[in-house]
Amino acid sequence: LSRQPARSSLHMVLGPIGPLCPFQSGYMKSADIEKGMESLSTGASGFYGQYMRFCLDMQMGKIPPKDEVAKLADEMEKSGDNWKMLMTRFQLAPDFQAQQMWKLTVELV
Repeated sequence: LSRQPARSSLHMVLGPIGPLCPFQSGYMKSADIEKGMESLSTGASGFYGQYMRFCLDMQMGKIPPKDEVAKLADEMEKSGDNWKMLMTRFQLAPDFQAQQMWKLTVELV
């Protein structure tokens, strides 16, 4: 009997390849994509605080200033447009991680 060397099962392991992989593709690491993702996350946190302040004021019977509400609405609309543009870029990208990010986002939203 001849002994064959033990086969490693490492060739059968599929590592992380999607959008949450720590090793991102060049497309996902591009300056445009990183800037777009950063602007969405920082914008959303700012909107939330301002919106909650308006909600609290209205619960106490105060009407928030119209100019501040209009400014917040404009910023939220602009952020929504940026989000749609980023999602379209992900959907149409030739990059697997970008397409997976789009699909993951669509399923979660």
